[in-house]
Amino acid sequence: MSIKLVTYDRLRELFFCDIETGTFTRKINRQGNWAGEIAGHVRKDGRRVIGIDGRSYLAYRLVWLYAKGSWPDGEIDHINLDSADNGISNLRIATSSQNRANMRAQPTNKSGVKGVCWAKREGKWRATINVRGKHIHVGFFNSIEDAGAAYISAAKKHFGEFARAA
Repeated sequence: MSIKLVTYDRLRELFFCDIETGTFTRKINRQGNWAGEIAGHVRKDGRRVIGIDGRSYLAYRLVWLYAKGSWPDGEIDHINLDSADNGISNLRIATSSQNRANMRAQPTNKSGVKGVCWAKREGKWRATINVRGKHIHVGFFNSIEDAGAAYISAAKKHFGEFARAA
């Protein structure tokens, strides 16, 4: 059984969207919500969710539908990493791998440099990158700066515009 998603026409019937900011406002009064109100609520992770006809949608996916007229074919990446910035100029289609490439270093990263860790056995800094679920060894380096530069080079090679250094 396929899940029926809100249509472009239904979305425009219920809401106005400022595609530059990604803000949806209601056009009609409905179920305790008033025309002119900003739609949805912000989750703990900072993403805005909007309920339509008994189903919840991530606002940035609705912005894409509203601006482009069709659902995104793939994941949506926030270019500037701000999940609250749903303006259409900050959104782009991405694969899962590209979306992960455009992330900051994880909070558990002890080196502070994305893709770099200390290799105790070798006594050097190790650069690695994940590409399409595969862990790739980039190399061992005497300095953290060299390892970081090698990671960035590999990220640009594999992810192009989605590569993020930090």
